[in-house]
Amino acid sequence: MRVAVLGTACGGTIYTHGVLRSHGLDVGHERAGPDGVVCGFAALGGRQRPEGSHPTYAYDARDVDTTIRLVRHPLDVAETLPWVLALALHPIGEEARPLRLAVAQWARAQRAQAPARRPWYARAPRRRSPSATLTIPDEMSGGLVQLALRYWVLTHEAIPVEAPVLRVSHFAEDWGTVAPILGLEATLPPDAAPRSKPIRWRRWTVDEWQATEPEWAARGLALVERYGVEPRDTVVAAAPPPRVRPGMVPAELLALRDEVARLRASVAELRDERERERRREA
Repeated sequence: MRVAVLGTACGGTIYTHGVLRSHGLDVGHERAGPDGVVCGFAALGGRQRPEGSHPTYAYDARDVDTTIRLVRHPLDVAETLPWVLALALHPIGEEARPLRLAVAQWARAQRAQAPARRPWYARAPRRRSPSATLTIPDEMSGGLVQLALRYWVLTHEAIPVEAPVLRVSHFAEDWGTVAPILGLEATLPPDAAPRSKPIRWRRWTVDEWQATEPEWAARGLALVERYGVEPRDTVVAAAPPPRVRPGMVPAELLALRDEVARLRASVAELRDERERERRREA
């Protein structure tokens, strides 16, 4: 296999997969393709799949010509990683599963206690997850974030030290170094908005990580310093066009839909107020 790009889930794998395919490499995402793979679980043995389907790629250095480290700041990764961490084959995935289920049950309970539904014209856009609009308390999310940060540390400790580094925070700069190694041009696809994911809990700080788990924080921050990763990174320059799926709606239309829903809610409130005034006058 020509190349294996290893990192963590929620760590830029979809973007990197798009970049490699735009240069003509037939690489897979999570599962190996003819030319290689971009995977967020491979360094620690792949991850589970539904019964009857193929498992994700598990890294074996003997089968790969070039291994590349794809690294994103751990605090950025931990904002969304816990929701997919339970799928990991590593024992930390087993620890994450009951915590994730507890959060989901809490979210459903909160939804059940919510007020009666408003008229359709006053509702917010429908979300996939029952917890998408809820802020999960620290006492529930803290355990998941800790496991996510540990998973980040274990993953990057497992990737070969000599592997070329591709930082999400400096992607365009690092791509100029990595591309020649793969025999590719150091160019990137046309600009496009990076893919965003909902954040359902408060972002941790470095001080909190150090106070909660000093040993893991020391190991993680040593890796951060070694590879020069910066937090709050976004790949804005030269992102590949987003993958289009049935039912996807452009962000501009979603924002317009939200604005229309707010206006309709305001009109309904004004209507109700006028009706109450008319009844008082009568």
